[in-house]
Amino acid sequence: MSDVAWTISDLDTGEVLAAKNPHALLLPASTVKTLLALVTMPALAPARVVRASTAATRAEGTRVGLVEGAPYSVGQLFLGLVLVSGNDSAYALADAYGGRAKTVAAMNAQAARLGAWDTVVKDPSGLDVAGQRTSAYDLALVGRAVMRLPQYRRDAVVRSYLFPGGTDPKGTVFPPFQIQNHNQLLEHYTGATGVKNGYTTGARHTFIGTATRGTHTLLVTELGGVTLPSWQPTAALLDWAFAHRTALRPVGFLVAPGAPQPPEWRAPVPKPAGVQPPPTPGSEAAPGGTATAGDTATAGGTATAGGTATAGDTATAGDTASRQVRAGGNRSSPLPYAAGLAAVVAGVLALGVLTLRAKRPRT
Repeated sequence: MSDVAWTISDLDTGEVLAAKNPHALLLPASTVKTLLALVTMPALAPARVVRASTAATRAEGTRVGLVEGAPYSVGQLFLGLVLVSGNDSAYALADAYGGRAKTVAAMNAQAARLGAWDTVVKDPSGLDVAGQRTSAYDLALVGRAVMRLPQYRRDAVVRSYLFPGGTDPKGTVFPPFQIQNHNQLLEHYTGATGVKNGYTTGARHTFIGTATRGTHTLLVTELGGVTLPSWQPTAALLDWAFAHRTALRPVGFLVAPGAPQPPEWRAPVPKPAGVQPPPTPGSEAAPGGTATAGDTATAGGTATAGGTATAGDTATAGDTASRQVRAGGNRSSPLPYAAGLAAVVAGVLALGVLTLRAKRPRT
C-alpha cells in the first residue's frame, strides 16, 4: 500500500488489524460524503422533493448533472452522491437539510459523537478547503457508522442508475441519463459491499471500502494515495487480512460512539503557515516521542524510519490506550499531497521496504 495513511479493521468487533499513520491529518476528498450521508439520511425522507438551486448546479468538481430548478427526490440525490460523488448532489442535500452552514455544523458534531476527533469539516462535498481534515482512523469510525444505515448499504452496491433529466429556466430539456458507480472494488472484488471513493488534486486518492467473506466483514480506509487510483492494492490488503485474520493480534480498537475525548485531543492543532515541509526520518513528530515518516503499526512489532517510536506512540498488539491506534499517528497539521508523498519517499528510503507483520510470515 503506497498511501500516506491506511487502516484495516474488523467492521463488527472494531479491532484494528493493521495500520499506517492512522492519525496523520490529511484532506478527505469525497470520503467526507459518508459523514454527510450519516447526518442527512436519517433526517430526510427519501420521497421528499428538492429543486436544484443555482448554487448547487454550479458546484465545482464532479457533478452528477442536476438541472437548475428541476425537481429531484432525496433518494435520487443520494444515488447521485454515493455512485458518482456528485458535489451538486451534496449541496442539494445540504440545502434540504437547512443550508450548508447548518449541515457542516451537524457533520462536525456527528464526528465528535463518533470519536472522530481528527476530523474537521469545512465543505460538505469534500472539496479541498483550508482547515478541512480527517484521518484514516476517523474514516474507519465514519465508515463503520454509515454502513449501519440500511439505505446507505443499499445505495453503495448499486452498479448503475437511470438518473432523471429536467428542464432548465430557459426551457432547455435534458433527457434522463445513466450513471455508474465509481467504486472499482465493487466490480472487481468478490464480496465488496461499499463504501465510498474520493479524489481531489490536494487529497489525491482516498477511499473507504468494505468486503465480506463468510460471517466476517473487513473495513479498509485509505488517505493520500500516491499512485493512480486502483482497486488492486486494496484487494491485496483485504486478501492478506482475510487470510491471516485469526493469527493477527489487533493493534488497537475503534472507539465506541460517545467515548470521552482523551486529554491530548483537547489541545489545539497547530495551523500550517502555508505548505508544511515533510518530516524527515528521525525528526520529532509529537511531544513524548518520535513517530516518523512512513511508520507502520504492526501486529506485535515496531517499525520506524530512522527514528525511535517511544512508549505510547506505537500501536502494539493489545494496545488499549485511550486513543487506541497511535503508530505513525502524529497529531500534526494537515498534510497536502506533496508533503505526504515526500514523507512516504523518505520513509521508503529509510526503511527499504514497508511491511506488515503477522504472527506468521508474510505471504
